[in-house]
Amino acid sequence: ALSLKERKLNMLVTRKLPLNGTGALIPTTSAAQALIYLAFDSKNGRRSSHEVDVDQILATEQEINNYFGSTKASEFSYTLDDNNLSFEEIAGMVASSCFCEPTRFGSKLRLNFEQPKEIPTLLFNHRNKVPKSEKRTQSFGISKDYDGVQIEYTSPNDDARINYTAPETGTRNNLLKISTTGIRTEEQAKTRAWREWNKLYYQR
Repeated sequence: ALSLKERKLNMLVTRKLPLNGTGALIPTTSAAQALIYLAFDSKNGRRSSHEVDVDQILATEQEINNYFGSTKASEFSYTLDDNNLSFEEIAGMVASSCFCEPTRFGSKLRLNFEQPKEIPTLLFNHRNKVPKSEKRTQSFGISKDYDGVQIEYTSPNDDARINYTAPETGTRNNLLKISTTGIRTEEQAKTRAWREWNKLYYQR
């Protein structure tokens, strides 16, 4: 057994987690439930009920499902098998799979859904800059001249790593390559790829 360097048995399973961190065990692929469980876990997040905004996390998950019109957008499908990952890293992996970022508002863990906003949430002006410290630059076009985005995700059929490129047509010489964790559906991978490409394309 000591000579084996890689695992020899792979199985497709659905995790059972306590509902909202404290309820009955339920089979789930929900990223929100995974994050809540990890936050409360005594060996990972070690957070108390006062430090996890469960209602906000669940509301954000529902907002994601409504925005995309599918529960597949808020799935997290991955087995964590690295002892060296911090809770911050794991929370980032879980949130990233459902187009979010984990944040702390006050002392509470929350999810921030990345989506277009009509008004800026942060405004920098001359009142909050050190005098004469401003350096103006002009940037037009796509960052680093990327001509596409390549998303690597896991096949739900055989666990093989699959690449999807957006846009799908034309020759690509300079791809922004992103390796994902927790994405096991074509719908999620394509959505992530096109969102990343649109961020590059419309960025100014």
